[in-house]
Amino acid sequence: MKNTLSLYSWSSILLSVLILNFFCSCDGKEEPIPSYIHIPAGTIISDYPSEGSNSSKITDVWLFVENNQLGVFELPVTIPILMEGDVKLSFQAGIFADGISSSRDRYPFYTFETINVDLKAGEIDTLIPEFQYQSNKTILLKDDFEQSNNFEPKQVFSPPLFNAQEAGDVFEGGNSACVTLSQDSPAFQVGTISVFSLPPNNSRSYIEMDYKCDETMQVYIYSIGGNPSIFQQILSIKRSTDWNKIYMELTPYVEEAGQNNGIGFGFVGEISDTLETSKYCFDNIKLIHN
Repeated sequence: MKNTLSLYSWSSILLSVLILNFFCSCDGKEEPIPSYIHIPAGTIISDYPSEGSNSSKITDVWLFVENNQLGVFELPVTIPILMEGDVKLSFQAGIFADGISSSRDRYPFYTFETINVDLKAGEIDTLIPEFQYQSNKTILLKDDFEQSNNFEPKQVFSPPLFNAQEAGDVFEGGNSACVTLSQDSPAFQVGTISVFSLPPNNSRSYIEMDYKCDETMQVYIYSIGGNPSIFQQILSIKRSTDWNKIYMELTPYVEEAGQNNGIGFGFVGEISDTLETSKYCFDNIKLIHN
């Protein structure tokens, strides 16, 4: 809960101080009228051939005014600023790390967005920051399932991912990948065909993906050829019958895995006894490090 309190403390304290400054004047002087910026959302611009989809889930922004941090704000938000004229505003994109609202973090692979705005007292400017992937990132895997499928069953009992083309099962483009479970085929375990070398020192690593799932599923990492080998479940993803975006950090696991011959990752799910079928769908899976 620490990060959540920090976020809302910033906003609450900031607004409280501004309100007091605006309306309470001990010496009787007229208080300044703030300018406002409204930020409904943030977006991503990506180079599709090299970086894949521009799908994102930006939940917060870190705001800097003339290079001074003003605060961290959950979107959408309207922010008062006690400045007028040409002002430099800089933004960093915030996410829920591992899909957890109490684990808010600046996403390390998105650039700063800087906008010069002509602020006017009492007026609201609406801004939608447009972020890009940083040039120093490395995308080891990007799978949108349009032309390839980099995942395979890892157990003999597991059905494979299939190319889904029905409207409700496709996030964007022509295909997503799904697996359907039944009482006759009650579990799946799929993982990357290849393993990947991730730098262990002073680097961060993430998995991004769009997904929907009828039941909880687990994310795991594995290694081959190491001593010892690794199979470790690292995260449970809750049921979401609508498409959702998640950013999963691998950094804490990379140092251990670095002693092996690279790591892969995958997903595990099992149908409940009360359901006839259960479906899990995936799109735009990326493995990124800097």
